[in-house]
Amino acid sequence: MDLLSVLERPREVGIAIVSFSLLGYLSIRALRRDEESNKTYPLPPGPPRDPLIGSVRYFPSSQLWKSFCKWQDSYGDIVHAQLPGVSFVMLNTYEACQDLLSKRATTTSGRDVSYMLTDMVGNHDYHVEQITKDFMLDLAKFQGYVPQPVQSVMSRLIVEITYGKEVFEKTGKELSTVNHEAIQLVQTGLFNFWFVNIFHFLRFIPSWVPGATFKRIGERATQLSKFMRYTPFGMATELHGTGCLSHCLTSELLDEFGPDNDLRDALGMLYQAGVDSTSGAISAYLYALLLFPEVAERIYSEIHQVTQGQRLLRITDRSSLPYTEAVWKEAIRWNPFFTLGVPHVNSQEEVVHGFRIPKGSVIMQNIGFMLTDPKVWGDPDVFRPERFLSKCPPGADPNLPDPMNIVFGFGSRICPGMYLADRAGFHIAATTVSLFHVQPLKGEPRPDPATVEYTDMPMRQPVNFSARFTPRDQQAEYLLKTLSLEK
Repeated sequence: MDLLSVLERPREVGIAIVSFSLLGYLSIRALRRDEESNKTYPLPPGPPRDPLIGSVRYFPSSQLWKSFCKWQDSYGDIVHAQLPGVSFVMLNTYEACQDLLSKRATTTSGRDVSYMLTDMVGNHDYHVEQITKDFMLDLAKFQGYVPQPVQSVMSRLIVEITYGKEVFEKTGKELSTVNHEAIQLVQTGLFNFWFVNIFHFLRFIPSWVPGATFKRIGERATQLSKFMRYTPFGMATELHGTGCLSHCLTSELLDEFGPDNDLRDALGMLYQAGVDSTSGAISAYLYALLLFPEVAERIYSEIHQVTQGQRLLRITDRSSLPYTEAVWKEAIRWNPFFTLGVPHVNSQEEVVHGFRIPKGSVIMQNIGFMLTDPKVWGDPDVFRPERFLSKCPPGADPNLPDPMNIVFGFGSRICPGMYLADRAGFHIAATTVSLFHVQPLKGEPRPDPATVEYTDMPMRQPVNFSARFTPRDQQAEYLLKTLSLEK
């Protein structure tokens, strides 16, 4: 039917116009009614607000986790703070995070996790086991600050699994340095007050102007992000085209999908998120073994029943190691290395637990409190892996959440490095226990768990976590010699 024939039937045209107009009017009324009904719900309680600057005077500038825990004690499980140009919401319970971030992921997240970063990680177990063997040889000769070699091996593992061995050999060290700087800039940008949040026109001033630190941070962060997204992927794509790229995630996905911007960004995020999350989990586990040698001995006994000391652990042995698994969870929970989750932003106004969450709010998760909440854990200051094996302590929640599910995020913004962190991290940590005693440096006392200190950063590390790794027995020495010969 052409336009002329339609215009020759004015009655039908008029009815259609009225119908569509009425439908649009009713839709708008319904949306406004929903918005107005949400206004009847109060904002979550929070610190006092001053004119123009909101709650800036009460926003912590240091010891963020401890300060936000005090907010929870004063204001409850959901806290709201009005910052200049930003509505800030802190979620302090696992239930609130699940209800707002996981169950409403389409409106509270900006990223999706595809199967390529979950199901396909298992295809690289052999690679994880080989790099773990190299790391064991390194530990046999190492003594000093433990998080450093842990981060190095995880950087190598993730680059090689993601982009291939050839890319790591060319740019691995540079990627590690760039990633570390990028994380520092993100922490600086997120947890400081910037006048540009009040006076938006400041974003147009040149970066060389005195006081334009925010501008320089933004420009540098953009440069680093582009390097991590484009450089390794570009190298891997070029090598793949010439048939010179070894087996890795990039080669598999290029074979299946071809070069793609979403693929490039997803792989870049896997590296950026995976290195620090995995190395943090491994360091927490090894530190627990240094603090609690009796726990390490029990782990070793369980592993020995599986391997008889005749071989190294395999990734497939994990299901036979329930106590080792419980220690893995407890090490992540006790004195958590991640205290604050990745910020979410909601694309529409939401109501959760009777409180209104304004559209465009920055929604944070108080991971540190969730993992140490006495109402959930009963005795959160006690390192007790048995809580994941048997009956919960009196007064605690009988359905304990998995610490991995808390630390690595909620909804569609779940950390894409979670699956690799859990699989590779557990294997590296457990293999270390099977071969080595984790001991203080010669002449140094074993740290007292009651007095240990951690760095004041969202990604926490034990202060002065130095140790040495000595082979457990002659069987361990024999396995290490065999690895050296194989290499």
